[in-house]
Amino acid sequence: MTAPERSLLFVFAHPDDESYGVAGTIARYSADRRTRVAVATMTRGEASRHLESLGITGEELGRRREAEVKAAVRVLGCDEHYQFGYPDSAMRHVDPRDVEADVRELIRKVDADVVVTFDITGISGHPDHHAVASAVTRAFVEEREREGGPARLAYYGVREEDIRNWKRFIHTMKPEHVDVCIDCRATLDLRELALQSHQSVIGDIERDGKDDGLRREEECYTLFQEPRDGRAGKTLDDLFADLPADRARSADP
Repeated sequence: MTAPERSLLFVFAHPDDESYGVAGTIARYSADRRTRVAVATMTRGEASRHLESLGITGEELGRRREAEVKAAVRVLGCDEHYQFGYPDSAMRHVDPRDVEADVRELIRKVDADVVVTFDITGISGHPDHHAVASAVTRAFVEEREREGGPARLAYYGVREEDIRNWKRFIHTMKPEHVDVCIDCRATLDLRELALQSHQSVIGDIERDGKDDGLRREEECYTLFQEPRDGRAGKTLDDLFADLPADRARSADP
């Protein structure tokens, strides 16, 4: 079997973040044998608001949600998942240096060329999202300085046009901040299957599924410290496109 030529690392806070947000991108690149894809989940989701209605302990819920995210990632074709145990809904109380150190170690372990995390707004505004986005950003800045370090940090975001009917508040991307759009039309069914893996929060998924937001045909990203004028303002269709020469290993998947 041919070894992958490039590596893509996703880092999110909770089980289901990967399926709500970037499932199409994970599935698309996982189907490309040239690309190593890894997903990291920093908490086990044990403090979900569904805890009381489920009638189980936080520890039990954490175990259940850890199994669910592993199943969802497998559905998307990725078999490299890393589960951390930071406290759900309390990452703002964790020493950020610990999170940063774990992310730096993971970047090296998977030899990441491109790292993906939340838009710096956290999208939903959840404090754990903010904490993870900040820690990943700091880790990336440190790691890119070493030889062979990652070349790109991409922030996942949502365009207003994709979620016009959502009931929950969402920070949306301005059009001028959309640097990369990944075509996910071929992976829409896989996204739905991945979401169904998260039975502990299925009520949320069914509610949000009434909107077309979970049927987004494109998933969009802002690139950290990569001005659009450096590429004549064009929007890329590949997370590996136009990387610095020493880390450019790609063509379209």
